Amino acid sequence: MGLLPGVQGLLTTTENGLTSLGEQLSVSALLPKGRGNVTYLAAHGALPIGSEGMTAKIDASHYRGNPKDNPGLPSYVERTAINDRIGGSLSYPFILSNARSLSGTVTAYASHDEDRFNNTITGATIGLRSQVRVLQLQADYADVQTGQARNASINVAKAFDILGAGKAGDSNIPGTTTVNPASITFVRTGASFSQTNEWPLGIGTTVAATGQYSPDSLPTSEQISFGAQRFAQGYQPGERPGDSGWGASIEINRAIALGFTYLRTFTPYVSFDMARVCLHAGTPKPKKLASVALGFRISDAKYYSLDLSVAKAVGDAPVESASRSPRINATFSYQLN
Repeated sequence: MGLLPGVQGLLTTTENGLTSLGEQLSVSALLPKGRGNVTYLAAHGALPIGSEGMTAKIDASHYRGNPKDNPGLPSYVERTAINDRIGGSLSYPFILSNARSLSGTVTAYASHDEDRFNNTITGATIGLRSQVRVLQLQADYADVQTGQARNASINVAKAFDILGAGKAGDSNIPGTTTVNPASITFVRTGASFSQTNEWPLGIGTTVAATGQYSPDSLPTSEQISFGAQRFAQGYQPGERPGDSGWGASIEINRAIALGFTYLRTFTPYVSFDMARVCLHAGTPKPKKLASVALGFRISDAKYYSLDLSVAKAVGDAPVESASRSPRINATFSYQLN
């Protein structure tokens, strides 16, 4: 049975409104580094402006890792992926009530991507670097009614060749010219939708879908990816990125109220998901992801929640398991207060 490649947790500390400004600040870190030697740090700040719901936000993050499963690459080639990003945004609620909301957000950010490949036998290296400057517009909608909750989002982003944007490729192999296929003036659009329903006899359903389209080759951090709880439970996290792609899932569950102090709810479920990706430079492998999963969620409805499932790939074989061995996925969260 395939297991998760180690256990990692995202530790987040949040401060809410300790001053009269009503600010929110948070910092996050992924611990431990795990199988892929991953370093991930993020900081977030939000500040309300005026009394009509406008909010200003600033976000910064750093990622560095050595992915272990790379389709098409021999095991002696070590990959290093780096992404640094900083951005700011303004959001405004056009509709805001107990039943529904509609908000718009404009975001500007700068991102640095680096992908390096090192042959540990010969010492040969190839590197790809890109600096992008992006403006994104997004609309988010949500509504809640008895027995149903629905969320939808749509966005469009455009990269501009300004303020130090650029790309490069390099190699220490004599006579080799390395071309970076990523566009620094790309356009991409995306959308997502989810809906949960409560039915008689305590039955619940959740349907969800997401997608992205771009006519351009995108830097790694701008690609859409699927794996694990993101529309591919039978595959490892981030199993397959692509310039364009879509994913969808359906879940049937039944919440059981137990009433114990430390175990309020037990929710068994069965789910099916599938995803497809497309790359303008190269052929993705695996390309067609699909999996079935059986699991449960438990919670004390106050501090913690645990989601544990066993999933099996029924689409293209995962990179790390040609035999499609079952995979265990676990997500645990705990709120200190």
